Amino acid sequence: MQVVESSGPVRVGLLGCVDLLGDLIRSVLAGRIGLQIVADVPGDSLALALLHRPDVVIWQSSPGTRPGDDPFVDVCPPAVVAVYDDGRSGAVWRLRPTREELGDLSPESLGDAVALAGREGQRS
Repeated sequence: MQVVESSGPVRVGLLGCVDLLGDLIRSVLAGRIGLQIVADVPGDSLALALLHRPDVVIWQSSPGTRPGDDPFVDVCPPAVVAVYDDGRSGAVWRLRPTREELGDLSPESLGDAVALAGREGQRS
């Protein structure tokens, strides 16, 4: 995994990061240059986390949530119609979350994944 450089810090939103694991996630982020926590939202409300315009969200899933569950279906619109050039042209953006498995996590690989996903978020 290669971290892409950008001009500003990666803005990180925390979602449901509680207990010991939440504290561990916060300490991993605090030890990384270029990562800035902009939201720390309890529970599973992605909409609340997105109000802070993070580049990437770290979601600590609730008990009973399986790795294949998709909490983002109600927040990410299925499509956006964009109108360009004073209404003379347009496009439909079909938005669909995708998943990429990270495998076994360590503090270093978690930080790398957050930095990379955040840099990609800054480009979109």
